Amino acid sequence: MNTSIQIEPSYGGAIIENLVEEIQQLKEELRQRSESLRFLREEKITMAAKCRELEISLREIEEENVELQSENDELRKAIEGIRQEDLSMEEFSEPKEVDDDDDIICCNDEDNAENESPANYESTSPEPEPERENPAFHELKKEPTEGTVCPEEVPVQASPIESPPKLEPQEPCEEFVEAMIEAEMVRDKHGAEKSFWQCQLCKKIIQSSRNLPMHLAHHRVSQLPCPFSGCKKMSFYVNHLYGHLKSVHKITALKNKPELYNLYTEFRRKHSREVQSFIEVFFPVTSLVGFGSIPKNPKALNCKKCKASVRSCNFEKIKHILSHIKVRLECPKDECPIVLDNLEKLFDHIEYRHKTTVAGLSQSEKDRFLEGQMKLNEAVKSVYFQYFDTVEL
Repeated sequence: MNTSIQIEPSYGGAIIENLVEEIQQLKEELRQRSESLRFLREEKITMAAKCRELEISLREIEEENVELQSENDELRKAIEGIRQEDLSMEEFSEPKEVDDDDDIICCNDEDNAENESPANYESTSPEPEPERENPAFHELKKEPTEGTVCPEEVPVQASPIESPPKLEPQEPCEEFVEAMIEAEMVRDKHGAEKSFWQCQLCKKIIQSSRNLPMHLAHHRVSQLPCPFSGCKKMSFYVNHLYGHLKSVHKITALKNKPELYNLYTEFRRKHSREVQSFIEVFFPVTSLVGFGSIPKNPKALNCKKCKASVRSCNFEKIKHILSHIKVRLECPKDECPIVLDNLEKLFDHIEYRHKTTVAGLSQSEKDRFLEGQMKLNEAVKSVYFQYFDTVEL
């Protein structure tokens, strides 16, 4: 008996059709994935090109940043130097802020380009009215002593650096020490009252014996070296060296480095001894001119030309006058064509451009500097009363 299974043609055809449809779907899916892969490859190529462009731009920016950083460092050093020059009135023993009114400006300071006027002008003041007389010096007026001069009677000097005397360090004499002690006792007794001393070189009057060592820094009597090995930086001002250590050597606390601190302390003591040895040379016992006090907030005056409000001290008035008259000063260095409009800028130019100070100029260059300074003094004197009526300490 023959038996056979017969498959309907329609059943086999349906299976084949299903397989064909699945194959077509797989092909379509493969095609879509191929297109996606090709798109991703194109995106990768595009991103790689953009990355290369960004790397080139970043490299250029880094190069520009290095150049800008170098320029910024130079500007920071220049600004730091100027800022440190403006802090030259700090206490000698410790770098702390000193009141601007502790110094009475009467005339020029030879090398003081930091805190003093381009030309400190001293002129004989008119006879004061009785009600405006400064009572701070009544004690000296009642009992004048031999060898002392009242501040109102300080004679007019020519130029502070004209024919300076040859000075040598001296040991303080007993008379000088007694005068210093007396000055401090008067200061302690009367509180706000302090002693007044007149520098024998520049004729400037300094208030308080504690400020005498600071004034000597203006006359370049001793330099304090940087304690770092190999660093040739030297400064006449203690606070300037602090700024140098902070900005150049990144030292904010010397006590954290014992060896460096000990070396700095040794240099500081030697510098202090050298400065102290010159105090009696510049401020002998006869330079004690009296006792008194300065008002903390001096009254303001108005310029007769522009009506601007100016503090009554001569420093501010002379500075304002120079802004009007524009005196031209030539650099005293040989073959330097620079011409500046005030003495303060000339000091900065000599220090930062020629890497020296007025004390380091040759004799012929000092003569040219003195000539320019006298020219500025005469210019201020000739027009002084066109701008202000009174001359005050």
